[in-house]
Amino acid sequence: MKLDATIILALNRAVERLGGIGNLGKKLEISPSNLSRYLHGKVQTISDSNWLKLKKILCPGSLEEAMQNTPVIEWKELQQDPELVHRNGPLEHLMLRVQGQQMAPLVCDRDLLVVHRQATLKEIPENKIVVAVFNPMQQGALKAVCKRLRKINGNYWFFSDEPGGICFPAEKEKIVWTGVVLRKICEL
Repeated sequence: MKLDATIILALNRAVERLGGIGNLGKKLEISPSNLSRYLHGKVQTISDSNWLKLKKILCPGSLEEAMQNTPVIEWKELQQDPELVHRNGPLEHLMLRVQGQQMAPLVCDRDLLVVHRQATLKEIPENKIVVAVFNPMQQGALKAVCKRLRKINGNYWFFSDEPGGICFPAEKEKIVWTGVVLRKICEL
């Protein structure tokens, strides 16, 4: 089975519902390391045997529910109104349609990103691509960014994968929402 955004979102909800990857792994007899690879989009497909086990808990209602309850936000809308991530309570997941080439060549214009909220920068593994939404009351043009997060000398920095792209410090007090990119769906 091809791993896609719908499955990742439903799997995230199952992990939350059962209290962690370990519990889900025990219930389905799937190794937590495999479940982690699925959750973080590190593989493209799920083996047939694991899919048969996962289908029992993810299908049919939870896959559709995951997509119905996960908003798709256009980058331009997020730039104009950063409060979108809080409008109906703090979003745990969102699907974000990128605009521009700020993370080219990995993330390109019109790609759809599946993003999972992380409460703090510390929760995000080193060198992951993240979406950060800034406090709209702060001065400055940036409302949100999609960048690679790195920790240098105890401080967090946002880097662009684009050659010649900008890097700047991730000032925690200015960030109101952060999420790690779990998966990219290319615009075809």
